[in-house]
Amino acid sequence: MYRGRQRSTILHARMGHLVCCTVIRFVATSFSDGTHGSGALRGSGREINALLREINDLWVRRGVSEHKIAVSASKLRPTMATAMTDRSPVQPHVSPTVPAARENTPRGPVITKEPPVLTDIACTLQELEEELFKLSADEAAVTEPPNDACIRGLKLENEHDENERGAVISFNGPSEPRHEAMNSAAAESPAASCFFESLCHHENLSCWMDAEETKPLHNSVTLQVSKSSDRTFVLELREQPLCARDVVLAVSQALNEVESLTELSEGLVVVFRSVSGIFFFTPQLSELEASYLARAELLRAKERLFCRMREARLCGVSFVAELNHSAFNIGAELFFMCDSKLIPESEVCGRVTKVGFPSVSAGVWPAPCVVQCISSLLGYGEKVGLVVPIMHTIPWSELSERYPQLLQSGCTSQRLQEKVYRLFNLQWDRLCELLGWGTDRSAKENRVDFLMRHWDNYCALVDTTQGGTDSVLDFAAASRGINMYVTLLGTSDFCNAASVTMALRRMRHRVLNPPPWGSIIELRPTDMNRVTVGESFCVFTEASSPETVRFIAEHRSFSGNGVIKSALLMGEIEGVKDAADLLDCAVVATNLRPSKLCKLGEDGNMVEVQLLCSPHVRKIQQREALSSALAYLQSKGIPYIVSKGDAGNRLVAALSLELCRLATEAEMRLIDAVAREELRFDCNPFQLLDCYGMMYITKVMGRHPHLADERRVPPITRRVLSAMDAEGFGGEGVHRGGFYNCYGSLNPEIRTEFLRRRKLSRSDIFLRLLFALVNESCRMLLEGCVETVNDIDLLSIGALTLNLSTGGLLSYVDSGIGCFALLRNMNYHSRDMGVTDPSSPLLQVMLEAGETFRTLSPETLYQARQKFVGGI
Repeated sequence: MYRGRQRSTILHARMGHLVCCTVIRFVATSFSDGTHGSGALRGSGREINALLREINDLWVRRGVSEHKIAVSASKLRPTMATAMTDRSPVQPHVSPTVPAARENTPRGPVITKEPPVLTDIACTLQELEEELFKLSADEAAVTEPPNDACIRGLKLENEHDENERGAVISFNGPSEPRHEAMNSAAAESPAASCFFESLCHHENLSCWMDAEETKPLHNSVTLQVSKSSDRTFVLELREQPLCARDVVLAVSQALNEVESLTELSEGLVVVFRSVSGIFFFTPQLSELEASYLARAELLRAKERLFCRMREARLCGVSFVAELNHSAFNIGAELFFMCDSKLIPESEVCGRVTKVGFPSVSAGVWPAPCVVQCISSLLGYGEKVGLVVPIMHTIPWSELSERYPQLLQSGCTSQRLQEKVYRLFNLQWDRLCELLGWGTDRSAKENRVDFLMRHWDNYCALVDTTQGGTDSVLDFAAASRGINMYVTLLGTSDFCNAASVTMALRRMRHRVLNPPPWGSIIELRPTDMNRVTVGESFCVFTEASSPETVRFIAEHRSFSGNGVIKSALLMGEIEGVKDAADLLDCAVVATNLRPSKLCKLGEDGNMVEVQLLCSPHVRKIQQREALSSALAYLQSKGIPYIVSKGDAGNRLVAALSLELCRLATEAEMRLIDAVAREELRFDCNPFQLLDCYGMMYITKVMGRHPHLADERRVPPITRRVLSAMDAEGFGGEGVHRGGFYNCYGSLNPEIRTEFLRRRKLSRSDIFLRLLFALVNESCRMLLEGCVETVNDIDLLSIGALTLNLSTGGLLSYVDSGIGCFALLRNMNYHSRDMGVTDPSSPLLQVMLEAGETFRTLSPETLYQARQKFVGGI
């Protein structure tokens, strides 16, 4: 039986630099062995944290130039927090360290000094700090340095949960003194109560560490060169290369070997082939993982290689590509530079093989020589800038039917017709230029996307009018294209796209802790009758189906290894609710954007992961279930965001509320234009709402009271959505459509029946849309719905279709208007715009601390959470 030991220090500000400290101490002793127990260790650990909080809060209350006492980490022993076995939250200036594993060796009694009694006396901040260091020095005698903190931290959490559960179940057993001490402290101080409640609400969502970045080893793969006949050489790829540079070097070395064995002349055939199961000359790493200079040099190296192949073709050498698997990016470049393309009938019929360039939208473009080659194979009315970005989305069987010229090699008659057609276009462009009409050969469908707008200009620059027959003009155009690409690599658009893509790709290599289950089994409704679960972690890809619910219910009645207690459920949260209720621990993965919208670049759709557990499930079991679910997603290459639920939907709901308000004051067409051109949405925002559906958005608002608070949200916005749904304007898929009709045009009935317009400028629309999204993002950070600013950036790209070139919502704010200018503008305009949601406390605290979203520190977030909890 323990009695808690807790020292609560209450500070009273006075004039000058003096502080009156009232110290209340509770002495803890162990009546069983006569020595100090673990409660003493925990108490002293809390005393250190309390002293640091009190020092900082004192300066804030006194308002002395926003100064904070920052205790140097070198002065504190690294073991000073190891006695904190309870999961105390991270304080502004102290990061708790997990205690080290202790050896079971007998020890003598440890004598600890009593802390000095500071009762109703005036002391300086320097004296307060001295007491802090004395406490840390005393603790060093009873603590050991930490070792392997992550694993022991989970064990301690597990022990902590068992202690809590034991205290609840065992009525006559010893109670945990730590809770009594904290509750007594909370009862004495209302501020401490708010602090305790707020930080108990914010638990870590992550269970991983980013893998250490290693520099790729170049030239780590070679091609097997074999001679099948007198004039035929086969270059076979037997292992997947690591990076694109490896592919260029391996192909160049193989061609050198062929050239050393025979002359590159008429009749020579070079066959490129990869063994079964390996992508056709496609590396594991993306070109985006390379540095700026490495990417620039890589483009030049690819151009030199493909120009060498083109010159060899002019000498009569034939290059053949045998495709046994899909080919992407540099593999697709090599594929299209070959004269003949051989694909097994099984691959074509299976509709599995794809060839294309999924990284074009992220700023990884094929070499100018490849663009010229593909352009020469397309028909007269087809633009290479439109065809290349969508190739990878179409199976090869359909692609070859839609563009049959891609399988053909150029012939003299075709090139002659091509030259006549291109010569006509050239003369027409010159005539239009003389008359002042202006010409633009870029693809107009891609103009809204900033990266694709540069891509169109790149294609127009390198796509010569000679169809690949004039090497001098081709070389000059290629040089201009390379210079343009190298210049663009240093712009913010390309850097943001690379950083976002790299953040998505790093998810595949995260180190999960605790390790996932040994075996993970994927279950579909058609496979459930002939699958034995055993001790495997189950993944239900169609969790909303009745077969899934029936399967889980049947296995819950088993005993032994066949019981399903935890599983990953793929689907909407409302659709999988029946299956989740049957499980002790359910991990739900929901797509961030509707299936009707385009996928997120080469990584596909992003999912939002939420953990739903029964109260009796231990922390270690929750982490194991989440870790196993994330391991499955990483193995499939599916990017994810772990949240407490509805993070993406809340951004969509906040956007819809502001859009409805704006639509009563401005033209919908103008709002769409501002959102796409200024905020860089990939689709019109009103079309985005139609894809989600009015009823779906209304349900999201109902789950979050702050979105339905009439003091913050004008009722006109909710009435518009409800009336549209009631009148049959439910969105895409409904006969009457939504904001857009079934023909893709703005619905005139919505404008006349539900919305009345006033005049707003483009800048007003931009500020209000941006402020609504930023405010909701800050609220999610303060509530702990998501953990980091990077999560918000990825959510905005995944759920709101923001372009990769923005880097995400909060990155776009930092690099553009800035959060402080946004806050000042909204405070100024709020008087003319009516009732608006008040600005987030996080923005105010960031303004006082002089921080941006990019430099947001845990201390600033902690202070904002204190204000946020106090304002609820």
